[in-house]
Amino acid sequence: MSTCQPVVNQVVVVLIFTDKQYLFLKNEFGLTRKSIDKMDTAALEELYEEICNVEIDEAWKIRNGGALSNRGKMAVELVDYMAEALGYIPDNIEEELEEE
Repeated sequence: MSTCQPVVNQVVVVLIFTDKQYLFLKNEFGLTRKSIDKMDTAALEELYEEICNVEIDEAWKIRNGGALSNRGKMAVELVDYMAEALGYIPDNIEEELEEE
């Protein structure tokens, strides 16, 4: 009887944030650069959801006019970056939008 187990291919996502982005993540969520760098894909997906919530909160604040706060702008930047890195946005998004 074999003791070999099948290997499941897993996608490893590595995100490289700017110093400004790391500072935002520290201030918002208490995360250190080290803890973020150790996150697996599932943890990054959870972080993504939390940042989406910040983006929504900030967008809600300006629904009657006004400018997006710096907090909101950083959340938008991170959501866009992470969505692409996590595969939520297809590489050929421009082509797909043109087809619609």
